[in-house]
Amino acid sequence: MDTWNQSFGASYKIRLVHILKNLHTSEVKIYSDASREFIELLDGDSGGEVLRDYVQQSPRLVELMEAWRLHREKPGMAYILSLFATVLGNPGGKSRQHAFSKKCLDAVARTILEDKDKVGDVYRELNSGEFRRQNAALDLLAAIVRRGAGLASEVAESFDFKMAVVTQLAGIQKKRGGRDGRNQKKGANFGSTRRSLVGFAMSFLEVGNPKLLRWVLQQRELYSGVLRGIGEDDAETVVYVLSTLRDNVLVEESLVPPGLRSVLFGSATLEQLSLISGNLDAGEAADLAHQVLVMVCTDPKNGLMPSSHLRGNEKRLLDLMKKLKSTESVHHKNLLLAIVSKRLSFCAAYMNEFPYNIEPRPSPSWFAAISLAADIISSAKTDSIFHSFLSHDLVSVDDEQVQVVLKCIVPHVCSRAVINRGLQHSDDLVKHGSLRLVFESVNLLCCVTEAINGVVSSVGSTSESSSSTKGKIRMNSFPGLSCSTATDAFLVDKLNQGDQMRVKRWISLREYIQDEVRGAIPDPQVLLKLLSSASQKHQNYSQSRLERRALVSEPPQKKQRCNAIDEDDDIIIGGIDVEWAKDVSEEQDQDLASDHATTLCEIWGLDKQDLEMKDAEVVDSVFHSKLLDVLRLYLRVMPSSFDGSFDFFRVIPPNPLDLSKDEQHSLLSLLVEYSGQHEGHWDPERVPESMYKHLQPLIDIMLHSPVKIIREQAYILVKAALASSGAYDQNFAEIDAWLLFLPGYEAKWSVRESLGVGVSNKLSQIVIPFLCDAVSMVGSNLYKYQDYMRKFISKSGQLEVYSPAFSPLVICVLQKCLRLLDSESGGMKVHEKSTISLYVCNTIYLILQSQVDAQLLLDLIGAVLNQRFDIFSPEELQSRIYIAEWRPFINLLHISRNISDQQNSSLFTAVEHSSELHSNSLSSVIRKVQEMLSQQHTNLPDDVATAFLFSIMCAAPQDIICSFPELLDVVKTHCPSHMQFLSSVLYLQHDYLAEIATCWPDIFFCSLRQIEGNLDVDEGKCQNHSISAELTALSTFLNVTPFCALLPSVLSLVFSGPAKTGEAHALLLDALVRLIRAKLYESIISELTFNLRVILFWSHRLLLSYTRKGSNVLEELCHVCSTLVDSIFERIRVLAADTADLNASAECFQDIVESVLHHPTIDLPCSLSNCPDLTDGSAEHVEEAFTSFSKENLHLVDGFVVNLLSKLYDLLLLAENDGQSLESLFASPKAMLGKILLLFKDKFQVCMDNGNFGLLLPNFYMVRALKKFMSPVRLLELVNWMFSELESRGSSCSAAFAPAAFVCLSIADIAMELLYDYLQQTDQRSESCQLWGLEIRSSDIATIQRVYHFILHFTAKLNLESADVCLLKMLIRIHNAERSAGQNTEYTAFHMMLSTMAINTPLSILHHYVDESSRRRHFYSARHGL
Repeated sequence: MDTWNQSFGASYKIRLVHILKNLHTSEVKIYSDASREFIELLDGDSGGEVLRDYVQQSPRLVELMEAWRLHREKPGMAYILSLFATVLGNPGGKSRQHAFSKKCLDAVARTILEDKDKVGDVYRELNSGEFRRQNAALDLLAAIVRRGAGLASEVAESFDFKMAVVTQLAGIQKKRGGRDGRNQKKGANFGSTRRSLVGFAMSFLEVGNPKLLRWVLQQRELYSGVLRGIGEDDAETVVYVLSTLRDNVLVEESLVPPGLRSVLFGSATLEQLSLISGNLDAGEAADLAHQVLVMVCTDPKNGLMPSSHLRGNEKRLLDLMKKLKSTESVHHKNLLLAIVSKRLSFCAAYMNEFPYNIEPRPSPSWFAAISLAADIISSAKTDSIFHSFLSHDLVSVDDEQVQVVLKCIVPHVCSRAVINRGLQHSDDLVKHGSLRLVFESVNLLCCVTEAINGVVSSVGSTSESSSSTKGKIRMNSFPGLSCSTATDAFLVDKLNQGDQMRVKRWISLREYIQDEVRGAIPDPQVLLKLLSSASQKHQNYSQSRLERRALVSEPPQKKQRCNAIDEDDDIIIGGIDVEWAKDVSEEQDQDLASDHATTLCEIWGLDKQDLEMKDAEVVDSVFHSKLLDVLRLYLRVMPSSFDGSFDFFRVIPPNPLDLSKDEQHSLLSLLVEYSGQHEGHWDPERVPESMYKHLQPLIDIMLHSPVKIIREQAYILVKAALASSGAYDQNFAEIDAWLLFLPGYEAKWSVRESLGVGVSNKLSQIVIPFLCDAVSMVGSNLYKYQDYMRKFISKSGQLEVYSPAFSPLVICVLQKCLRLLDSESGGMKVHEKSTISLYVCNTIYLILQSQVDAQLLLDLIGAVLNQRFDIFSPEELQSRIYIAEWRPFINLLHISRNISDQQNSSLFTAVEHSSELHSNSLSSVIRKVQEMLSQQHTNLPDDVATAFLFSIMCAAPQDIICSFPELLDVVKTHCPSHMQFLSSVLYLQHDYLAEIATCWPDIFFCSLRQIEGNLDVDEGKCQNHSISAELTALSTFLNVTPFCALLPSVLSLVFSGPAKTGEAHALLLDALVRLIRAKLYESIISELTFNLRVILFWSHRLLLSYTRKGSNVLEELCHVCSTLVDSIFERIRVLAADTADLNASAECFQDIVESVLHHPTIDLPCSLSNCPDLTDGSAEHVEEAFTSFSKENLHLVDGFVVNLLSKLYDLLLLAENDGQSLESLFASPKAMLGKILLLFKDKFQVCMDNGNFGLLLPNFYMVRALKKFMSPVRLLELVNWMFSELESRGSSCSAAFAPAAFVCLSIADIAMELLYDYLQQTDQRSESCQLWGLEIRSSDIATIQRVYHFILHFTAKLNLESADVCLLKMLIRIHNAERSAGQNTEYTAFHMMLSTMAINTPLSILHHYVDESSRRRHFYSARHGL
């Protein structure tokens, strides 16, 4: 000791020397005090440093070892062992950073284990029966174990776990404190060895060695004692034990097998843990016990929960579930639900012996019990829980799994009688509890039904894919090449029969489950009675609210005083202050309402902090909402229960907006289900009859609900209601046109959220009744209006050519609105008539633009309007433009006449207004509004905002243009929800954008730059503070204006040209085109289809005008339309690839095909291009002309049509990828391709007659541009016909022969290229191959051979270089096709025929190539890079 250096502080050195000397004395008190002092020193803040310095000076702890030797078998030995436990367990001696100290202390620990005397001393202390001595020995062993896996293994090997004392050490000798892991006072375990034993047992687990864990956990005497007594431990011990088990045993890295984990957590241990988790006072210990229980009971790897490959221990889990106090403890309830959610059998078994009475009664215990039962049923509807049930290939009704499912859906304890009594109970909360149980049962049935439907669908799709149509080859006239398909057909039939049997079994199983459940749950009539009662209660509540509002709005009446009473006197009755009694009563009512709300939240799992839960009517509103949800589920899984006897539209209240948001959502969800629209998109084929009678409240919700999902549901129902009238059977897309210009529709549906939503819209309250009345008239008198349309078509002489693609509602609305304007009654004011007139004309004009062929509707509009306005002279008619309610009709009449006249100058012109009558009264209105705002410093009141909009609507267009920036600023700032309505006011005024650009060029230009986020150009003008607000408002206006409302004004602006916009014309055009393209990129797929029709309408008008008198402006407009068409197809391709709704995509594709192929644009005169005269040209010149002819050489009309068809056929490729059969979808496109080939044949004949093949160039380009969509067989038929035509004319010496032969060979080369592509392996084919449905018949084989012989003839006899090139390429393709013939057996016979044809090529062809091989080789290599 004297040789130690001064690394210690002086005080530590002196103190430690004194301690070590005292350890060697024979007096018990002296060395026991010395050991305690040393322990205190090591446990201090600098204990680690003290220990390391001591070890540095005495690596083998000689002084301590000597003290052990001196006191062996003497009293006080426990103090020495405790000192060694502290030394070996000190963290400062175990860190790898201090390797020397760790190594020395490990050696000391190993010396103790290897010294039999020292081990004997430890055992002696353990068997002493004195708790201090036993604790010292256990602490020493635990300290050694914690030093590392090696020492832990040595202890585990040497320690006798079978000693009887081990079991005794786990007990508590003197109990102080409570049970269940509650926080106990310090010293509560005095006299106990349990804490030290727990530390010793957990020390092995803390080491975490997998091999050691698997061995040591088998020592049941040690760990069973630890876990069985854990319920008597204090919270600190419980947390220590459970956290060690959680982190070191119940993890995958521990490699402890499930069987051993199961043994570790026996029934007694699980019960102890459940007591801890259910103890409200246990705090962290309870949370940790719950966490461990969930892990042990739900994870199959822990040995209790069964799985597909692990047996588990269901009995132990069920016993635990029965012991849980799930209605009293949240942890117990969550544990129970966690177990149930893993396996249906647990749900069925527990509910079969449900330990609580659920006979309806208004008591807290019943509410807890019924909520628990509902939660258990709800927990069973997880996705993974049906895996075992659906994994059986053929499940029968007698299968045990089926009975388990039924017990989960309708447990025996929840009988129909019990639930009915609950639903009809006088207490509202008892009704809630019973309804919750019904809801969860039917919801689980819905999940089971959907799972079975998924199996049925998967079987059907598998069968469909296996029997999909493939290409076929029929070679009946070629002996030796016919292929027998009897075996394949037998296999296909066998597979289909098996699939049919599986489907029938699953369907019968589904029906059996539904029938069983239907007999066990309440009859639908009980629910309908409750619904009637709830609806009546809501109507009474709404009526009382209206009455209260009426009372509040009435002016206060003067009170009459009968008796004068001193206001300072208090009225005391029976010694009770009346005011105080009233306050107490109100407080009691509030407390009772709060208790009801709390119970309600517990029953339904609602948020207690939600402010809506504090509403006095929340109990009734929630019940109404949930009842509607239950009825929706009834309709989904058991629609026959109602037998069509109840019309659910009758439950729509007069003002559905008075319902809560949840009630609205539930009501609309029920109606969506009832109307057959629950697949996520509306289905016109499943719409109930006479649904249109309930249109008005549905539109109210769609326009005025602030919740997006509710508006979307209402939108689907509104479309279905309109379709139910039968008026839209010819064109369902027209429905959206009737909705677009509804005031408020744009603010709720299309406008961005930043613009907000007004609380009321009196404009819509004017239009909606008018529209609903018109729809009702058409629905009730559909045949009358259809007959009217037939008579009109007959009078127009177009009966055989045209069929109406618009609804009879157009006629009805036109006539109804005109009658309204003619009426002199004072029932409707001018601004109301103006609102309806504007809506009607805007909508009809939009419908006109959406027609594939607009001529019939154009004639109808002209006939109706001319009939009405022919009674006026031109002057009287002109004066009507200044009458607000007549102005929209005058504009519509002007537009229809301009379109019919087809004059370039009148295509976008508006009705002229006399400048003499221009008063600019709107400016004064705006000033008054601004003055009002400056005084109030608030937003416009709703009535004032509506009146302001009426003023705008009734103002002259020139007044609006002159005040446009200020007007927009006021609307955007104070009533932004009406911003888009302004676009409908100007919709019929085509030139309004051009006028704005003329009157306000700086603001207009800068607003466009602001939209693009680019203010670099003319930044000084754009940053002018005086116009910054106006340009921001104009930017917002352009952003929120719908595409259909913006397009005509943009085209009009382009048409106006530099005369209106000056030098900035090009920049403005570019910015506007980007703006409307951005609107297209934000549209959904159904909107894009409608927008495509609108673009094609204008494209047709512009192209038609261009063919009559071309101009640069018209050409520019046509290019704008072509750009928009490209953008639409690009966006549709993106949406079709991403959408999960394949039916919606298929319907969209079908609509696009009809819109394009039946559009008159396609029927415009073809081949208008300026073609060169090739009459006297050489063969080389003709070949160069055909090769170099490109899209730029096409006439504008031809180029537009080719581009449109190319985009259409490219889009059709996605339809097959979406699983859509092309049989019906591709019928019209195939017919169009056939028409193109027929036109090619006609033009070919004309060229043969006059010798000028320059006329064929546009047709040839069209075939070449669309070649990948054409069938190679049809092209080969065309080639064969052309070769036959050449042969029949015998014109080998004429001037037309060389160009004709080149055309024939070029088309033959295209056809053989396509055929070669199709003969490749499936994964190597191009996408366009799937459009053909290629079926090669014997006649087609003959055609191919005939074409091949023609090519041979041209090569050998006529010495045509183009024939040489065609033949060489054909032979190369045949050679390459042979490589894939063995892998693609589908066309083996055809490959054989091609090879035979090539092999039989005459030798004269070979001589022909040998004679001129050098020239041919150089020519071909230079031409094709071979």
